[in-house]
Amino acid sequence: MDINVINEAESFYDFQKKLDEKIYQIDENAFVDGIINFEKYSANPLKILWILKDPNSYEEKQDWRKELKEISNGNLGAFRNTFENIIYITYGILNQKKYSEEFSIDINPEHAKVLEEIAFINVKKTPGGSKIDFKTLENYYLLYKDVILEQIKIYQPTIIINSTGNSLPVLREDIKEIKQNLSETIYIKTSDLGVDFSVNKELIVFNTYHPMANRPNRNVYCNDIINNYLLLTQKS
Repeated sequence: MDINVINEAESFYDFQKKLDEKIYQIDENAFVDGIINFEKYSANPLKILWILKDPNSYEEKQDWRKELKEISNGNLGAFRNTFENIIYITYGILNQKKYSEEFSIDINPEHAKVLEEIAFINVKKTPGGSKIDFKTLENYYLLYKDVILEQIKIYQPTIIINSTGNSLPVLREDIKEIKQNLSETIYIKTSDLGVDFSVNKELIVFNTYHPMANRPNRNVYCNDIINNYLLLTQKS
């Protein structure tokens, strides 16, 4: 099934409903996720997909799309440490701003609105805690693999920020199967923190660690992605 995310809203919402049902068939208490605001996502030529490991919550049957809409209104709550970095990086890419040129979310809370322009998915959509080992993550990926790959295909991202790091090499390989002709992985040496990227004419994939990690600090984490995106697109 192919959907043109540019102009087929009705088809997309039908697809999303069916995909939610597929997720609930795997786990009736799962967290559903995806495109936060279809109209805003489809209108932007830069389509950013964030991939994280897991929900980091024991609540049941939550809708991450609704959660991110709340966060986009400045209500970061317990997820502040994760979503501040997602907001800074997303804002920097969409507005061609280096992290050093941005202001704190506390000063400009409206910058959180960029969350409405992204797609956001977890590999493990089942509720759980803040830590997960490599093997368990891989098992959950295999459980939700068909859903995840369908999301990537339908959302047609131009930028994927895969924050599973080195934990899930099978996901990297599957992305390459979906998006042919990705370049060989290029390691980002600016911070030596294990961030790398692949690129072709339609897509840039950043493989990085979780945005909550903040190592060694937010400045380095955000710059590794924003500055290299600007360099790749010759906007630095």
